[in-house]
Amino acid sequence: MNCNRFSVILFSAVFSSFWITGDAHAQATADALREAEDAFGSQFGDESIGIYTLNSVRGFDLSSAGNYRFDGAYFVNSAGTSRFFVERQDVRIGYNTLTLDFPGPSGVVDIKLRDLTTPTRQELTIGSEPFGTLNTQLLANFKTKNSDYAVSVGMGANIVGQTPQGAESSDLIVAGIVQAQPAAGVDLKVFFGDYGFREEAASKFQIVQNVDRLPPRINRRRFLGQPWAVTDARRRIIGASSEFAFGGGWRGESIFVATQTVFDEQYTTLFTIGADLLAADGVVIASPRQSFDAISAEAIAGWRGAMGKSVHDISLHGRLRRSHSEFGGELHAPLGEAPIGTPTAAAPPPDLGSTRALLADRVDQISLGLSYQALIGDRVRLNLGVMKTRYERTFQDISMSVETGATSAPWLYNVGAAVTVSPGVELYGSYSRGLEESGRAPSTAANANEILPAGLSTQKEIGIRTELTNNIVAFVAGFDTTKPLPGLSPDTNEFRLIGDVRHRGIELSVSGSINENLRLVAGGVYIDAAAALPVGGGETGKERPIGVPDLKVIANLSYSPATIPGLTFDGGIEYISSQRALRRAGASGRESQLPDYLTANLGVRYALEFDNIDVTLRAQIQNLSNTFSWTVTQAEILDYISPRSFRFVATAAF
Repeated sequence: MNCNRFSVILFSAVFSSFWITGDAHAQATADALREAEDAFGSQFGDESIGIYTLNSVRGFDLSSAGNYRFDGAYFVNSAGTSRFFVERQDVRIGYNTLTLDFPGPSGVVDIKLRDLTTPTRQELTIGSEPFGTLNTQLLANFKTKNSDYAVSVGMGANIVGQTPQGAESSDLIVAGIVQAQPAAGVDLKVFFGDYGFREEAASKFQIVQNVDRLPPRINRRRFLGQPWAVTDARRRIIGASSEFAFGGGWRGESIFVATQTVFDEQYTTLFTIGADLLAADGVVIASPRQSFDAISAEAIAGWRGAMGKSVHDISLHGRLRRSHSEFGGELHAPLGEAPIGTPTAAAPPPDLGSTRALLADRVDQISLGLSYQALIGDRVRLNLGVMKTRYERTFQDISMSVETGATSAPWLYNVGAAVTVSPGVELYGSYSRGLEESGRAPSTAANANEILPAGLSTQKEIGIRTELTNNIVAFVAGFDTTKPLPGLSPDTNEFRLIGDVRHRGIELSVSGSINENLRLVAGGVYIDAAAALPVGGGETGKERPIGVPDLKVIANLSYSPATIPGLTFDGGIEYISSQRALRRAGASGRESQLPDYLTANLGVRYALEFDNIDVTLRAQIQNLSNTFSWTVTQAEILDYISPRSFRFVATAAF
């Protein structure tokens, strides 16, 4: 491509980025169904697939647990990532954690950084995302002649669009990665991202009366808030990683990551639904500047080598983490009552200039661990780890100048093994004990945005991996996980650790190519969940936790006709069973239940070439039947699933 054409494309992308709406940044070439290694959960760009997501695994909130890795190395994430420096993100559980050091009991989000030593081209993407959001992004790649040094920088923006709730938003992202290999055995990477967005306040719903049924269906894509309630926020990340290969199998690795999320103003519109389920009393919860910062680092020194027919890998790990948050100071703007699902009357905005964040939270953690992995012959794989950690949390009420703190120093450990019992068949099992985060209180709680303390979690599992054919792999596993349970206190409306919860279940994954034209990714999980909660007098009662379905099943197929090269059709279905919606039983003594529901997606992708420019076109219909269902969080806050939507994206690589 000549310089003049490249200049026109660059100018167009940069100019359009100043008029932006939405938060989806996707490219037509992202094909999660083709690239997924199993059905447990993978994401490429904004396309994802699997029975689990980056936020929910085996009925738990994985994002709250804080088990994140960059190329297997530990980091704390308070800002998110970008496809401009990330190649893919996978949920690692069970069998697929045998290659990870210190896998968390709730699973791991394993994020692979882009490798710029592979062939890279410039990319321009334009398209229409769901609900009319016009998307544009540019990815520019540069490298030296011998590829020892390479740079990739991307800019993404959205234009004219809405959220599933009809709210308007705007955003802009700039991110990239620099890679250097100045000598043999040395690999250095620096990555960064800056993402700013503005969005009209999301609407949430809660039921405070003792009812045994849910609100009726309401019109989606209808904005119910106030035009002045616009959240203004920015997320930033910067990190550096290094890998050094020394002689004799010795190696060293390190990573440092700093992340930040700042809400200059934050708004949530909360509707409290009355006992008749026909009217709702609205309030805007307005927060002054809130900030969430984290720095984390890990250093690894290890040796890997063969001894006879076995390969051994032993590593010493040191981890450091500091997180600091400032939050609180919320003001409430009453909106009055209106029929559920209809906008309330106009109300004056609160004066956020009269308040500030009144609470502060700091976490300091340092850990030292030893890990061991081995491949013994060609039949046995082992993964062992032991770690000592010191976790200190300090909480401060700035308005009262009161400071409290708590420290724990537990031993954490994991053991996992896989044994080949016959060609293509492996039995595996594991046990792990970890210290996992519990997330933070939602903006609708009385202690909005407060960081919950970390808690000890354990997980046991056993399973089988089998190659059904040369190209199709199946997993079946049983698991048993226990951890502290966050939830809403009915007396104070605070979001706290209210007890313990145990999830036992069975999961299935089947994935691979049925033939050269047809690919399958399918799976399901059954969860038997039980929460142990204090009921007074030192006694403990058991109940089903909020928002955990018994059953989730997915099935996805892609078909590429041999007669039309470059064309692929794909489709998928997802079934989610009923789940408990409220802890409080209704006046009849029955519990409120979210009903089960089924959604379906259809898509087509077509790749073609024009004058040495590869163009990929992607079209999708999501929630084909326009299914409606309420959803619920652990804080007993209701929302609804996204309605039917359409997207069309085109990516040109040149």
